[in-house]
Amino acid sequence: MSKKILAVILTAALIVTAASCGTNEETTTTTTPVETTTTEAVVEDVTDIEEEAPEAETDAPASDLSCQALSDVVINSGVELPAIGLVEDEAILTDVLGYDLSLFSEYSITMHMMSAHLIELTIVKPAEGQKDAALEHLNNRMNQLKTEVAFYPEQQETADQTVVGEAGDYLYLLCCKDAAKAADALKAAVGA
Repeated sequence: MSKKILAVILTAALIVTAASCGTNEETTTTTTPVETTTTEAVVEDVTDIEEEAPEAETDAPASDLSCQALSDVVINSGVELPAIGLVEDEAILTDVLGYDLSLFSEYSITMHMMSAHLIELTIVKPAEGQKDAALEHLNNRMNQLKTEVAFYPEQQETADQTVVGEAGDYLYLLCCKDAAKAADALKAAVGA
């Protein structure tokens, strides 16, 4: 199963890389702090986040925060991140990454799609009565990142820093360098 997932991810990366070699497509920027670039149907729903996105408001009550706003907090927490994008395509989230979206009432999954970097920032609000199952699901994903996804030494180093935890009504999986620092920023944003 993990070989199939890796094959799909590598194939998608190869397709996008090959498609971008001969084209000179324009990048369009929306009025939100999210920049959309489409080059192939495989990554059509992946949204690149601008490197210097505005700071997310952290003085709002935790009940007013969204998973995306909390993802912005992590992105702007000072941790070193390459260019990353919001994954919106449910087929990629479920079939390729293995997320069970029925466990979440809200989610934001941001990652680096095509590179040797292993970055995955997942912030979810569990569905009613699904907190324990959602937390177990994120722990399983963390183990998968460490044992099946991480291939290169740099990826293994990043995977080893992955943290899973709770911040108020939210759960998170942060796979990046300085993940503990990112988790502290997330917890501060929700007042946890």
